[in-house]
Amino acid sequence: REEHVRLLMDELGLTHIADTHIGSATSGTRGISGGEAKRLAFASEILTDPPLLFADEPTSGLDSFAAQSVIKALGTLADNGRTIICTIHQPPSEVFALFHKLLLFAEGRTAYLGNIGTAPQTFEELGYPCPENYNHADFYIYTLAIAPGQEEECRARVKTITDAYSTKEEAEGSTQAPQEESKEVLKVVSEMSHRRGERWHTQFHYILWRSWISTSREFQVVGVQLAQLVVMALLFGALFWQIGEGNDQKRVQNVAGGTLILLITACFTTLYPVVNVLPQEIAVLIRDHDNGMYRTWVFFICRFIADVPLQILYLLVYSTLTYFMLGYQVTAGNFFFYLGIIALTMYTAKSLGYLISCIAFQNSSLAVALVTPTAVPLMLFSGVFLSPDSVPVYLVWLEAISFFKYAYEGILINEFDGQQLGSCENVTRRRCYETGNEVLESTGLGKGLGQMQADVGVLLGITSFQIIAAFVILALRLRFLKR
Repeated sequence: REEHVRLLMDELGLTHIADTHIGSATSGTRGISGGEAKRLAFASEILTDPPLLFADEPTSGLDSFAAQSVIKALGTLADNGRTIICTIHQPPSEVFALFHKLLLFAEGRTAYLGNIGTAPQTFEELGYPCPENYNHADFYIYTLAIAPGQEEECRARVKTITDAYSTKEEAEGSTQAPQEESKEVLKVVSEMSHRRGERWHTQFHYILWRSWISTSREFQVVGVQLAQLVVMALLFGALFWQIGEGNDQKRVQNVAGGTLILLITACFTTLYPVVNVLPQEIAVLIRDHDNGMYRTWVFFICRFIADVPLQILYLLVYSTLTYFMLGYQVTAGNFFFYLGIIALTMYTAKSLGYLISCIAFQNSSLAVALVTPTAVPLMLFSGVFLSPDSVPVYLVWLEAISFFKYAYEGILINEFDGQQLGSCENVTRRRCYETGNEVLESTGLGKGLGQMQADVGVLLGITSFQIIAAFVILALRLRFLKR
């Protein structure tokens, strides 16, 4: 398999740039040249070794040298047994001479089909000789073109040439052959469209590796996201310093407010970077999907789990700083449950981001615009702004799918369940709670280990549902796009 890739790179002259970034204008990264990019595109297309390759104006936008290198590479592929059908726009003489066969159309009819070397003689026999030292491609274009003001004369010339070709084909008795050949070509194309390359585990290995390389190369993005989480954690730590320490009555309101802020930050710092993942990679996905290089679910899963190491890093840094700076209960069990809830919050937000990304598909602006109207209503039903008992009946479904509610409830149970609070002697302006269970009951939240486990289960269920829904939408969009 690796030998096949190496040979393909040798054929297309890509070995010397094997370790070079492709680069792009949007990322600001300098990479390979235009001709090298074209040859790389062909290499990607024929990675699954298709017997037939269509190239639509592969030299567009290239200078004459780059255009010649691209056509030479295609000629090498053709010499190795592949069939390549190529359209080309005003090729130089050197480039035009590299082709093996030529097909000319005019007014919807075939004007010539055969070896490129015999075309000048055919046109000369019809009374249209190509001038000496003249570009043959330009000559054919001007001869078969319909010039403004000379429509009748041009159409008569085209009719003469196309009729001559039809007469020649009939005389050779080949009128039925193209139909049979066309059926065979359609059969080959149909088989190619259903190919999915290697076995799924091989695809999984290489797509995961490619996704990880793509993610890890974004040094600036990774650095900014990590710095953002550290700064936010330190800011919240300074603002809510040791709010959970002790058993006084102020602790109740401080812990409730601080916990929600932490969850909102964990959600949106995960959500926004994710929603643009698919719109940025959709062009590559569509191309590879149409070429049958890998299965859609392989790409989706690999892309989802590729940044797990970075997510673990973000999780450990953010959770450790916030937990100890805010003064939650310093016990191993409480800390690891808090860590688990923050992790589930991040991955639920990530799965929501993928769902939004699949809905937006190729439109990155739409993906970003959908974040706020999707996430904010879920945040409103977290249990802080509105008591669960006060939720209107027709909006209960929003409370049921709000992952903020279950994460918030889990952390508060983890912190207050079974705790004794301070004395109520000096409390005059707010309700006094003697135990943590009273706090949970007053907010309409559950209590006990069973409720904590239920919150974890619901978060896992929401995450799983969003991942499945995102994949189904992506698969349907790709299928609809292909039709």
